[in-house]
Amino acid sequence: MAKEQLLDLPNELLLFIFQYLSAIELITTFSGLQSSRIQALLEPFISCLDISEENDEWIQTYLPDALTQRQIVHLRLKDKQIHFVSRYLSSSNIQSMNVISLGLNSELSEDDRVELRQCLKKLYITVDCRIKKEKLIKELFPKNSNAEYFSSTGCFIYPVNDQVYSFAQLTHLSIGLPTIRDVFMLLHRLPNLQDLRVS
Repeated sequence: MAKEQLLDLPNELLLFIFQYLSAIELITTFSGLQSSRIQALLEPFISCLDISEENDEWIQTYLPDALTQRQIVHLRLKDKQIHFVSRYLSSSNIQSMNVISLGLNSELSEDDRVELRQCLKKLYITVDCRIKKEKLIKELFPKNSNAEYFSSTGCFIYPVNDQVYSFAQLTHLSIGLPTIRDVFMLLHRLPNLQDLRVS
């Protein structure tokens, strides 16, 4: 009896198998497979990709093709991986990004900041300690930002000299603010805001 080959399996069975594998496993396993049918079936399972636990070798080997040739719309990553990812944002389909473990010493280059604010519609940040992050907002969201959603957890955001929160496109915001005065300052700066969550 002939051995069953992967490409011989019906779509329904392949979809059943794919749901038990992570997006990372699917990309690693099927990256070299020349089958448009299989690659099309993979897309819904890899649209949200978590690379936060992947090493530099995996990222350099698989991520460029994944970002430029697939329909990845959401990416979860660590702050140290932003620099590698940012160069592909303009040629990818990424709309939202979840940055975890953003620390006190995290630095973003000007090029990284430009790519983030021009290409992303949604940005979620988790800071690993409760620190003042006034620079974070000013760096990521100047007046020309296209961001519509922003969420920050793990820290208070401190407005500075009324210059922060001047991004007019923002419609959804979730942040920590230290005083009620900062809330009113915030509302004054966000004309299109539809949803605000303050902790």
